Amino acid sequence: MSFTPSPRKNRVWERHPPSQEEALKHLRLLQAALDVCGSAVMVVDPQGKVVAANSVAASLCGIESGDTLPAAWMQAGSPVLQALSGRAPRSFTFLPSPAGTRVQLSAAPVTEPGLEGMAAVVARAVPETSNGVEKLRRERDWAWSIIEAVGSPIVVLDREGRIISFNSACEAVTGYSEAELRGRTLWEHLIPPEEVEEVRAVFRDLRAGRFPNRHENYWVAKDGSRRLLSWSNTALVDDSGTVEYVIGTGVDITEQRRWEEELRQANETLSAVINTGPLAIIAMDLEARVIKWNLTAEQIFGWREEEVLGKVLPVVPADDLGFFHGCLERVHRGETLAAADRRGEKKDGTPVDIAIWHGPRRNGAGEVVGTVCVIADVTERKRLEEQFLHAQKMEAVGRLAGGVAHDFNNLLTVITGYSQMVADSMNAADPLRGYVEEVLRASESAAALTSQLLAFSRRQVVQPQVLDLNTLVAGMEKMLHRLIGEDIELVTLLSPDVPKVKADLGQLQQVIMNLVVNARDAMPEGGRLTIQTSAADAPQPDTPPNLASGRYAVLSVADTGKGMDEETRRRIFEPFFTTKPRHKGTGLGLSTAYGIVKQSGGELWATTVLGKGSQFQVYLPAVEEDAEAAAPQVAVPSAWSGTETVLLVEDDAGLRKLMREVLRAKGFAVLQAGDVNEALRICERHLGPIHLFLTDVVMPCMSGRELAQRATVLRPGMKVIYMSGYTDIIAGQPEVIERDTPFLRKPFTPDELLSKVRAVLDAD
Repeated sequence: MSFTPSPRKNRVWERHPPSQEEALKHLRLLQAALDVCGSAVMVVDPQGKVVAANSVAASLCGIESGDTLPAAWMQAGSPVLQALSGRAPRSFTFLPSPAGTRVQLSAAPVTEPGLEGMAAVVARAVPETSNGVEKLRRERDWAWSIIEAVGSPIVVLDREGRIISFNSACEAVTGYSEAELRGRTLWEHLIPPEEVEEVRAVFRDLRAGRFPNRHENYWVAKDGSRRLLSWSNTALVDDSGTVEYVIGTGVDITEQRRWEEELRQANETLSAVINTGPLAIIAMDLEARVIKWNLTAEQIFGWREEEVLGKVLPVVPADDLGFFHGCLERVHRGETLAAADRRGEKKDGTPVDIAIWHGPRRNGAGEVVGTVCVIADVTERKRLEEQFLHAQKMEAVGRLAGGVAHDFNNLLTVITGYSQMVADSMNAADPLRGYVEEVLRASESAAALTSQLLAFSRRQVVQPQVLDLNTLVAGMEKMLHRLIGEDIELVTLLSPDVPKVKADLGQLQQVIMNLVVNARDAMPEGGRLTIQTSAADAPQPDTPPNLASGRYAVLSVADTGKGMDEETRRRIFEPFFTTKPRHKGTGLGLSTAYGIVKQSGGELWATTVLGKGSQFQVYLPAVEEDAEAAAPQVAVPSAWSGTETVLLVEDDAGLRKLMREVLRAKGFAVLQAGDVNEALRICERHLGPIHLFLTDVVMPCMSGRELAQRATVLRPGMKVIYMSGYTDIIAGQPEVIERDTPFLRKPFTPDELLSKVRAVLDAD
C-alpha cells in the first residue's frame, strides 16, 4: 500500500463506478462471510435504515435488514452520525441494543463506490468473562482469515507509518514476505524515491483524520520492478478519536494501465492516420447523422466538424439523395459497397467530384449501428481524364484529317495540273477558258482548306527557325490594327525577358492571325484586345497541367468579349466546330492554331469567364540560340525547260503520270518509279546520268529521306527535291524538312513544278 496523492487518482473508479446494486451484492457476499464471526455488522443509509446486516445482528442486537437503528444509536455525537457525516470512526461502549444486550458500538464511513454516504456499523458484546476475551480472539482470527482470502493487497500501518500487517496479496505483488517488512516504514522499501515525499504527505493527511482517501502510485518490488496500484485508504481510531492505524486496500492496475496506454497510443496513431491521410472519413449513425468528421473531410467540403456533428450528412446534392439512401439501406443490411464516382457539394455550394466507399459500422456484438464513408476528391483525376480523352480525340481526328488532306492533295495536284495544261492550250477568246479558270480557283480554295487540316493534324511540312516573339508581334502590329477595325483597342505588352523560340515563321504568324480574328469576332460591339508576351516555368499552378517541365515563352491573346460556356470551351479546338452563323466561318481557325502549336512542341491553353471574355495562351519551349534572319528568296528562273534526266518517285499513279507529262513537255528526260525498290533498281541499272531525284516524302516501306540518302550513295552528285502534302512519323519523331532543303509542297501547279526543278538544277 502507499499513500501518494496524485492528480490522476480514482480515474479507473471514476470511469467505471459500480452501481449501488453491484456494491450491495458485494456487501451481501461479505455479510455471508461475516456471519461466522461474533460481531454484528450492519450497513445503514443516511436515515439510519439498515440496508444490509449479518445474522449476528439479529441474535445479538435484534436488528435485521430493513429495520431502523435505535434512536440512542443516532444521537448527536454517536459514532453512527459521525460516520454518516464522513468523520473518523469512533467507538463507544455500554450502549443498549433493542435486544437488551450491552454492546460496544463502532462505525466508519463506507468508501465503496456506489455506497457513498452510508456507514458501516459494528456492534460487539461487552466481554464480562474470559469466555468473552476468547470470543474476541476468535473474531480477530476470523477477520484476518477473510483479509488473507481477499485477492487485493491490504496493508496496515501504525501512526509512524510502520508496517503492522501485510497480507499475502501484498507479498505476491512485491516479492517481500511480511516478516521482511514488519516494523519498517512503508517508504523504506516499497515507494520509489521520487514519490516518497508525496506519500508521506498523504500519510500525514490520513493520520490527521482526513480520510477516506483514494489515489494511485507505484510500489517497487523486491526484484526492482514496479507495479502501479490504485488505493482506497481509511483509518482506525481510539475512543478519543485519535488515529491509531491506517488501513490501505489496493488493486494492481499495472497491466490495465499498460493496456490503457497502448490503447491510447493506438487511438492517437489511428487519429493521426485518419486526420492526415488524403481520404475524407465520415462516420454516421443509423439516421445518417454525422458522429465523426476528419480534417480531410473539412478540407474537401469546407465544413468544420462542430458544424456537422449530429446533422444529416450535408455533402449530398439534392438530386443524388435517392442513390445515397439506397446505399445506406444496403450498408445497414451489412453490405460493403465499392467505390462509386459521384458528384458532391461543398459548403459554398460548388460541386466536387468524389469517389465514395460505404461500409457498415458495428458495435462489440457485431450489430450494424451506422455507416462509415470513405471519400476521395477525384476532381483533379477527372480533369486529367477529360484532358487525356480530349487529347485522344484530337489525335484521332488529326490522323483522320491528315490522311484525308494528304490524299486530297494528290487529287488536287492532278486536278490543278491538268486544268492548268488545258488553260495554257486555250486562247484567251475561247468561251470554255472561263470554266477552266473557275476550276483552278476552286482548286486553290480546296488547297487552302487541306493546308489547314494538315496544320491541325500536325503533319504540315515545317521550316523551323529561332524567333523573337516581341519582334514578331511588333512586325505584325500594323497589319493587326487593320484586321480588327477601329472599334477595338489593340494593346501590346511585350516583356523584355521573353526567351527565344524555335518555330516555323509563317505558321506562327498564322497562329497570331487566327487568335486575333477569333478575339475580334468575340467582340462584335467593340472592346479591348491585348497581346502580351512573358516567360514561364513549368510546372506551376497557373500553367497547363500537361505541360512538360522547363522554361517557356508565352504569347497571350485576351479579349473583353462575351466569353464561352464550359461545353464550348471543351470543343473550341475541334475541326469544323464553330459558334458563328452558317457561312461565317469554317471552324478551322482555332484548330489550325492548336495543331501548329502542338507541332512546335508547345501547348495552346484557353481560359474564359462567361460574359467577361477569354484568354488564349501559347506556350512554346524556350531556346538559348540567337534569332535568325529571314532566309533570302530564291529567284525563279524565267526559262523552265531542260534536257536533264529526272528520276520521278511517286506511289500515286495519277499524279506520277501528270508530272511525267509536264516534265517531258518541257524537254526533260523522265525515269519513273512507283515504289522504293523500283527507284533503287533504276539508280543501279540506268546507264546514263541521273541529274535530279524527285521523290515523295511519304513512301511505302521507306521514307523519302532514307530513299534519297541511299539513292545518292549510288549516284553521287545527284540533286534531290522532296515533295509532300505532309510529313509522316519516322523513328518516333516528326519528319522535319530543313529550311535549306529543296521542297515542293502539294498541291502544286505545273508552273511551280517546273520552276522548282529548274531552280534546283541550276543551283551551285
